[in-house]
Amino acid sequence: MLAQEHPDLFQKAVEYEQNHADGRTSTWTQGEILLELLDRKDQIIANHEKAMAKQQQSLQRQHLADVLASVLDEEDEEEDALPCLACHI
Repeated sequence: MLAQEHPDLFQKAVEYEQNHADGRTSTWTQGEILLELLDRKDQIIANHEKAMAKQQQSLQRQHLADVLASVLDEEDEEEDALPCLACHI
């Protein structure tokens, strides 16, 4: 995390959000400044870990055929997807 590993760069990012000559403000995420994100760090990490555990649990329950069908569906949705050469020879 930038705030922990490079506190000087994090401080520069905070200053960039707040100090604009024309009076405007900017944020790295919509509607939340970096200091607010930093305050919510533990909650964000906990939510991420919970979502990853839920996804992992969901994947463990799926049949191989369902997983492969999902992958193929995602590939079909890509506009520039090229056909599998092994399947089309």
